[in-house]
Amino acid sequence: MAGFHSEGRYYLTKSKKELGYYRKRANDLLSNACPLMEIYRSDREKDFSDFLTSDSHRRGVRRSILSALPVYTMDNDLLNSILDRNGIDDRRGRDIKAYVSERKKRVESILETMTIEDEICCLSREEFETRPHALDLSGVFCASDVLYSYDDYSAHLKSTESYAQTHENYSLKYAKRQTFCNLQILIHEGQWAMISKGNAPAIHFVIRHPKLLSALENFIPPVIEDQ
Repeated sequence: MAGFHSEGRYYLTKSKKELGYYRKRANDLLSNACPLMEIYRSDREKDFSDFLTSDSHRRGVRRSILSALPVYTMDNDLLNSILDRNGIDDRRGRDIKAYVSERKKRVESILETMTIEDEICCLSREEFETRPHALDLSGVFCASDVLYSYDDYSAHLKSTESYAQTHENYSLKYAKRQTFCNLQILIHEGQWAMISKGNAPAIHFVIRHPKLLSALENFIPPVIEDQ
């Protein structure tokens, strides 16, 4: 091992088969190893979609800490209005609408038998205007951000609250302050946790390692005292 040569043992043999044996043993060890996380970028968009679809059929409690409102609570008229105002071309608009529609179906499927809790922060106009806010389209890997106006954001917040009232297994938790500006943490308890960067370019880290998963499941957002 690099850095520990003094502790190494060297084995000399004249058999050509020995190298093949040790190479196979090393490959067998690696084949049973698990990565600390799986990483999804735009070049793995289909893999990411397949992962979410497969997971939607697995039982378990799901919860999220969100910096952006969930797209599956947005009505189609509002989505169309936001896309038009951002000048999204027809082709990209179709991709986004298809993604949002599929996301809605997945969540509805989960909520038939399981629960989802989303933690969000309700932003005032002053808080909203300190920085641009974009739709969470990380799953469709948009090349540029699709921004809200404050009226868009307020309408989406209202529809999210209505969604919670009409879906028994869906609940909202309100944070006093926004924990992250551009990160979403999604947790399927006991299975995996995902950290997603929402704004372009999007990237997702899916973590299954027991210790890392436990740390995220027990994550407590930092408290910022009022000045």
